[in-house]
Amino acid sequence: MNLGDSVIDVVKCESTKGEKLWVALNNLKTFTYMKNDVNVAHQTIDNAYLQAYATEATLFLPPTENNQLWTIIKESAADKTGINQVTIDLRNEKGKLISHAACKRNDETFSLLMESSFDIKEPTDKILELMDPPTP
Repeated sequence: MNLGDSVIDVVKCESTKGEKLWVALNNLKTFTYMKNDVNVAHQTIDNAYLQAYATEATLFLPPTENNQLWTIIKESAADKTGINQVTIDLRNEKGKLISHAACKRNDETFSLLMESSFDIKEPTDKILELMDPPTP
């Protein structure tokens, strides 16, 4: 799969729980996610799915040999205050939520998803159902 070329996209912010988050996609070839300066996930990207709408974009990174979890990065379009919301979820292969973090973009942050353009598949219905189970 050709993921195309991109600049290094970074989100650096403080989560709603006060955690320092740092997420980087390096030319859409590697992904790194750190929380409070601790490496939570790092993987080489050889397959990915993108679901994009006018108001949000979600990037799904499936499990790899080095990282057995799904990584789901969602960026919502700016609200009335001009701030974007970014969420990072780690889920196991059965869809169980392992880790969730949310933050609002600040001056040290630039778009992780909205400004990226690359050839990538849309997630299948099975992936969407597994990674975003309906709320009972």
